[in-house]
Amino acid sequence: VEVNDDEAFQTGIELARKNGILVGPSTGAILASALKYAKNHEGLAVIISPDDAVKYISSYAPYVNSDD
Repeated sequence: VEVNDDEAFQTGIELARKNGILVGPSTGAILASALKYAKNHEGLAVIISPDDAVKYISSYAPYVNSDD
């Protein structure tokens, strides 16, 4: 399942806003892919978060103030 950078960052921001979990864009991409996949498939899914948001704070800045 493919996701673009915007989807990865937006999913990471959504996870932080809703759950207080700060993740990097790799985790955002994995979660976005899993959510897309889950729309058409049943069952249990497990994802592994390979990063946190510490190194990506400045990269997230444009998305934090976004209304999307």
